[in-house]
Amino acid sequence: LMAFILKCGEAEFETQAVASRTLVQLSTADSIFVPGSQETNDQKLAKLTAQLNTHVNNLIQSVIQYDVIDGYGRTICQHQQSHTRTDIIVKYFLSTIHNCLLYCSANQKKLRTHLALRSTIVKDIMIPYVDNILPALYERSSVDLTVVEFQNLIAATQTFVVVTFNIDIMRSDFIEDNLILRMLEVPGALSF
Repeated sequence: LMAFILKCGEAEFETQAVASRTLVQLSTADSIFVPGSQETNDQKLAKLTAQLNTHVNNLIQSVIQYDVIDGYGRTICQHQQSHTRTDIIVKYFLSTIHNCLLYCSANQKKLRTHLALRSTIVKDIMIPYVDNILPALYERSSVDLTVVEFQNLIAATQTFVVVTFNIDIMRSDFIEDNLILRMLEVPGALSF
């Protein structure tokens, strides 16, 4: 359902934003464990970890199978005329990917491979997105982590690291474009 909403060019932005935020929430441990629940507190850590890994594996399989990444790409393109909307969707996309890759699950490599080899979202959308936000970040005198562009730059950096780890397909794009060096030139970039 979330993939359909993201892919649907006729869906309102607010609906797509809710779908995106829902995917972020589904990629966290809180989506399967009730915080403060006695049931959760009584279970052994190994059992809870197994439940979380099963959940994340199923989520990753769904993200790949239902072209959720393509849906994010379409949504970002649909709203590219609005920096605010683009920033919001990019934030949710990067948070979802980061959360899915945060846990050591059996399907983590499949998602990384999908991002690097089968999807064009990193090369066609994420790299140009970072190129677009860099000038605004250069103008700032200090890091302000409440600014969504800084949050997205951090998340994009994490995503770039993940998709190039042991997969050298995209490394040449980063080297030829000096993107990493340009990202490091953001005032205060080395402090976060």
